[in-house]
Amino acid sequence: DSIERSGRPPEIVSPASGRIYALRPGDPSSAGIVLQARSEADVARVYWFQGKTFLGAAGPRESLTWRPMPGLHRIVALDDHGRSSSSTVTMQSTEMQ
Repeated sequence: DSIERSGRPPEIVSPASGRIYALRPGDPSSAGIVLQARSEADVARVYWFQGKTFLGAAGPRESLTWRPMPGLHRIVALDDHGRSSSSTVTMQSTEMQ
């Protein structure tokens, strides 16, 4: 039996899907990417994954900081009702001048 999920999945606000982000090793201002999603009023927690790797959980109005490695990443936001959405981003390493 499949479980029908009502409501909308979390909408990933950050990171924006399809974007390329610059990572500058050694620069504290580029130390992380903010993970943030908009969700339905009935959501208590949003669970974040990079691929199948669990990154952490946050409340529906909270953000989480992710420290990615360079490369292509699929980010998934899963709410506590089983609804999910994903965003694909590219992280590029740049050298500090």
